[in-house]
Amino acid sequence: MTAAILLETEWSFDKVESAEPERAVKLKAAGSPEALIGALQAALVQGFDGDGVRFGHEQNSSQPNDWRSILQFRVGTCLFDWFFNARTGYRAHFKKSPETGLKFNDAVVQVIVDTINAKASQTLDVTLLDIKYTYIGTSKMTREQFLLSFAPILSKIWLCALLIEPGQIKQLPPGATGPKIRVSSPDNCWLAFYQELEADAWLELKGAFSGTCGLYQPKDAIRRAKTIHQKGTA
Repeated sequence: MTAAILLETEWSFDKVESAEPERAVKLKAAGSPEALIGALQAALVQGFDGDGVRFGHEQNSSQPNDWRSILQFRVGTCLFDWFFNARTGYRAHFKKSPETGLKFNDAVVQVIVDTINAKASQTLDVTLLDIKYTYIGTSKMTREQFLLSFAPILSKIWLCALLIEPGQIKQLPPGATGPKIRVSSPDNCWLAFYQELEADAWLELKGAFSGTCGLYQPKDAIRRAKTIHQKGTA
């Protein structure tokens, strides 16, 4: 990983600067990819020390007997913005190339898994989610069982849209209505995901589903990587 993934000509904040100049200044000054991973780890540690971590177990819509682990953690608005929109951020790696994005995704996943191992209890209270991502109850699961889902390549991190809360699921704002990022050409603009409230800025790590043939994702990881590379959305 390098200190600056993309150049200004490849990833422009001109629209953000016109609408929100202070935000643009922060994005231009964003740290290295390594610093971003360190900030994500620190946010997860802080979440464990407070109330900023959620554990979920989601049922597959087409294979109801198959489940996957989900981890949600609060990152706050600035880190959320850095993660999605800086030239050293998550999507910038995918813009460089799908392969670069996948390598960065795996590096993030590994740090999260290591942090869960270090900070989580041996037994976890996990929220059960049905095929419609609806709350259906809670269950006990060992930390080791929960982590089995987070296999390299098959695990993926993105913004959290449906937040697990005690006894319910909370819809978070879409965070996609502000100024856009200009990518590579004047006519190619990507959504610059942003949450204005600290309480709404969460990331979500989804593991692989576990079935009779092992771990899998319904959506191929390479196809997802190519979609982010081309459109900036997953």
